[in-house]
Amino acid sequence: MIAHVVLAAGAGTRVGKPKALIDLRGRSILERILTAGRSAGVDHLVAVFGAKKDEIRAHALGASTEFVPGKSDTMLHLCDNDDWPTGQTSSLLVGLRAMPRNVEAFMIHPIDHCLVRDDHLVALMNAWKADPSPDRIFRPFHDGEWGHPVLFAARYLKDFLSLDANTPAHRVYRANLPHVRPVEMPDDDCSFDLDTPDDLIAARARARP
Repeated sequence: MIAHVVLAAGAGTRVGKPKALIDLRGRSILERILTAGRSAGVDHLVAVFGAKKDEIRAHALGASTEFVPGKSDTMLHLCDNDDWPTGQTSSLLVGLRAMPRNVEAFMIHPIDHCLVRDDHLVALMNAWKADPSPDRIFRPFHDGEWGHPVLFAARYLKDFLSLDANTPAHRVYRANLPHVRPVEMPDDDCSFDLDTPDDLIAARARARP
């Protein structure tokens, strides 16, 4: 059982609105990521909201009509983080606590990485299924660059949950670098990071329909 945790709590100040609501070729970034997770066959999809949470939650509910019994095997969990201004770790903790305790692996997906597709997620999950060691961490890789989301075996859950909300979550990743395995991707879309207005222009040019 695999969970996909989408961190979508930031205000997106530099791009003018929360990134979850930004349109890329007729679909919001949040809708694109939710659809990718469902299409990839993740078991549990957890989305964490903060800034403009009510608007984003309403949008998510409107964009997620396929997450219903009979249409999808993916369970959708929508979570609010009222402490989102303290940083991304607080949102991660909310998302991880919302996961079922019996997950075997989980992916952490900052919404900044807005071009991730279902085939990228499938590649990560297949890598874990082929080598489900309890110590494994799988990360997208293409042409010398690492990307997101990162897939962690379930044993790392307790390490993340032991973090203070003010501690960078990458501390867990960096403490376990010997266990990281690259997963070769067909392109660099997993490495693309939406952070500035120029990045947004590039994202709209690169995004697939």
